[in-house]
Amino acid sequence: MVKLSKFNLRLVETHSRRGKRKYMAHHKPMFDHFATASHRAVVAAQNIARDELHYGRIDSGHLLLAIWRDGSTAASQILDALGVTEQIVLRIAGEGYLAPSGCVPLAENLRRVIKLARQEADELGHSKVTPEHLLLALFRDPVLHPIDRLAVDATDVRIAIFEHMLSEV
Repeated sequence: MVKLSKFNLRLVETHSRRGKRKYMAHHKPMFDHFATASHRAVVAAQNIARDELHYGRIDSGHLLLAIWRDGSTAASQILDALGVTEQIVLRIAGEGYLAPSGCVPLAENLRRVIKLARQEADELGHSKVTPEHLLLALFRDPVLHPIDRLAVDATDVRIAIFEHMLSEV
């Protein structure tokens, strides 16, 4: 198998009916490096976007709300400790006007958040992306998310997450 990471593809060797070798490009799953809690947060963000807020795509605000609502992760506890409330996050996520059904696509800013979360995990030497990495990514690039409306300093979030990670070691 040859990975073509630039295109998020991998080449897989297969055999034709006549026994000849051929290579096919397969899309590399975006979430195969996610921890269970991170995958759960993305699924919850999809449900929030589609069912609750009636959006036609999953945005970074929906992911932030999903992380905040999951009280079992350190990321949600850090947001809670910094004074982030559900009402503030709901205002950021906003309300849509569509009633989509089925699978809701990821917005471009959420794709960037996922990419940055993977970079955060790699830089820290972690093999899986956790909700804490997603939170680090959300606060890493102010263009991705209107963090000014949270009234939380991005540096405080990063420090709290790193302190938590150090306490687990």
